[in-house]
Amino acid sequence: MLFARWSARPIRRLYLVLLAMLTLALCSGCSQSPVITYSIEEQYDLAFTRSVNMRNQLEFSFYLERDHVPLDQEIFFIATFTNTLDHPLVFREPRQHGVIEQVYPDTTLLFSVKSISEGTSVRYPFQGLIEKFPEAVTPDEFVTLPPHGSREIRLQLPHLAGTLSKEFPLPLGQYRVHMTYMNYDIGYQVERNGETRYVDINAWVGEVEASPVVLSVTPEE
Repeated sequence: MLFARWSARPIRRLYLVLLAMLTLALCSGCSQSPVITYSIEEQYDLAFTRSVNMRNQLEFSFYLERDHVPLDQEIFFIATFTNTLDHPLVFREPRQHGVIEQVYPDTTLLFSVKSISEGTSVRYPFQGLIEKFPEAVTPDEFVTLPPHGSREIRLQLPHLAGTLSKEFPLPLGQYRVHMTYMNYDIGYQVERNGETRYVDINAWVGEVEASPVVLSVTPEE
């Protein structure tokens, strides 16, 4: 009887070891399962489907660091994004290359500058071809905002207008600056068999317009 009890212990121990090894193997297989990705067309379909429900989840505003800027000096602004939800929200953080005056794959902040001074006529920004290639959407562009949390980002407002052969600063005068935040990427890009695909991280999608601000271009200091 004593021998039977003693001999059963190694068998039970071996059974537990085998069970643990099987559990680890199954977990390892789960962690290595392929991530579901979406084609460019599929991800845009998902984005437009979600944009209606996400419309009021993100607030956007901005202000100029200096609302009176001397001629030929750079113009900087602070963009503020606020999560209106009671739970975290993922959004695509604007980068400098995404501050563009035209709707383009890289555009995250669409801006326009319109003169409000009498007698001031300027074609700004220049509506022409963009001479660059879109940059890949990377994971580090996406930020998680805590519930009702905000994030401020400092960016530069492109200061030049003109033609493809000539550029010049904004003339003296007052201008109204409009800005819209936009994103239709549900997540970041990956390459699968030579094809660009998207990993869905349920990022905020849609467009939200900020209240315009007034910019005054003054004589050089």
